[in-house]
Amino acid sequence: MRIQQTEGFLANDEFEVPTYKNLLHVALGKAENNSMSLSRSVISKNKMEKLSTKQKRHLKELTELAYERDLGRCLEVLAKKFDAWRKNDISVWDLDKKINEYHHEIARTLYKGYTFNNPLFTVAFGVARGVLSIDEVDQSCRDQVQSLSEAIRSKD
Repeated sequence: MRIQQTEGFLANDEFEVPTYKNLLHVALGKAENNSMSLSRSVISKNKMEKLSTKQKRHLKELTELAYERDLGRCLEVLAKKFDAWRKNDISVWDLDKKINEYHHEIARTLYKGYTFNNPLFTVAFGVARGVLSIDEVDQSCRDQVQSLSEAIRSKD
């Protein structure tokens, strides 16, 4: 069973966020093949430092919005597992496994991804994955987000 999505972090009704996790490694130059990594200058702190306080605040708000949307999407998957359990389609043990998988892997991966990264990168990633629309990004920082999101899409 697949969930409805345009582009996003989840691949199917299981809790899969490898695209997000792998892309972070690629973008930060941690991939095995360094030729795949985005230029560090694209997501460096210098980019964030050049933004005004208002722009930084805006990007942080968008980061929170993307996190909320993505977390909600993952919780919808978990809710479907509860529904399947109530219908006796899966056992209580299968449900327990999914709850643990969500808590120990998915929620933590999302938390780290959204809270430990440069908001400019996180917003661009959200735009690249379809969690955020470029129209939600303020005009004053849209060009930076757009160019970074295009670089991210090209690495997908």
